[in-house]
Amino acid sequence: MKLLTAAGFPAIIIGILISGIGLFGHIQPGFAQATVISLGMVSAPPDGDVIVPLLLELESESVQIGSITAIINYNSALVTFLRGEAGFLLDGVHAGFDVQARENATDPSRSLLKLDVRTEPDGGERKALRKGLILSLMFRINKDTPVDTEIPLPFESLSAGNIDDPASRIDPVTPEAGAIEVLSADAVPYVGCFFFTH
Repeated sequence: MKLLTAAGFPAIIIGILISGIGLFGHIQPGFAQATVISLGMVSAPPDGDVIVPLLLELESESVQIGSITAIINYNSALVTFLRGEAGFLLDGVHAGFDVQARENATDPSRSLLKLDVRTEPDGGERKALRKGLILSLMFRINKDTPVDTEIPLPFESLSAGNIDDPASRIDPVTPEAGAIEVLSADAVPYVGCFFFTH
């Protein structure tokens, strides 16, 4: 598992530049109506790279999430997973992450992306994950993927644990799927507004 490093920061900057949002233009104070873990909706032309944000919304400040485990199902005939990078909100909570792509034994045209994010005790205290950007997931759209294709990124499984030792499952947690849209080369790509959105 990788602890947060500066390597995650450029991905966030790229996302800001692509989406053209201001530093504080989309701050939304308060909490969501439910605890939600979601993937963003992004776009690029064939052979282009995209950054899919993994976001956390909290129902209330009493929801103390210490770990997230998920499997994302995607069409590897259309996109290729490159890597995951830590969101800057992991800084300060001593969090690590691991992201691995593996083949789907039941469908060779699809792959499974397994991710694990968790905070670790720091000086005897374990902190909870903060709401907002947790991870940036980098994909490359394959060269032969047709324009106007939408590639769903659904959660095959999702669970979250609290910060207790041993941890207890947090329930309910609502998953929201993301998507990658394939645009023509002359279209303007977009990235969902995920910086400081929660």
